[in-house]
Amino acid sequence: MKVFLLLLLVTLAYSQPDENNNGFIQNDDEYLPADLAKKCENYFDCQQYQTCIFGHCVRKCTSERDCPLGYICFKNGDGQRCIKKNCPKRCPYGCKYGECVPRPDSQ
Repeated sequence: MKVFLLLLLVTLAYSQPDENNNGFIQNDDEYLPADLAKKCENYFDCQQYQTCIFGHCVRKCTSERDCPLGYICFKNGDGQRCIKKNCPKRCPYGCKYGECVPRPDSQ
């Protein structure tokens, strides 16, 4: 049992996002969660259960049950998508809908 727990802890430690950037990557002058990094032009570019919103593949949802743990189903003019409930600890330019907002001069 101890070996199993040790292996589980090691696996979890190596599967976590990079702690240097709180799981966020810098992409086109804005910070996006790592799971939203795949670029797209339309929904055909995305995997099953994803759609293309703002040029990135995001998971579609109809309720919070459709979203991964730590996400909520958010409806906006572009459809419904899973967004993070909380922002990472540090967002240099603020937080909106669970994501860091872009640098003000990048808009």
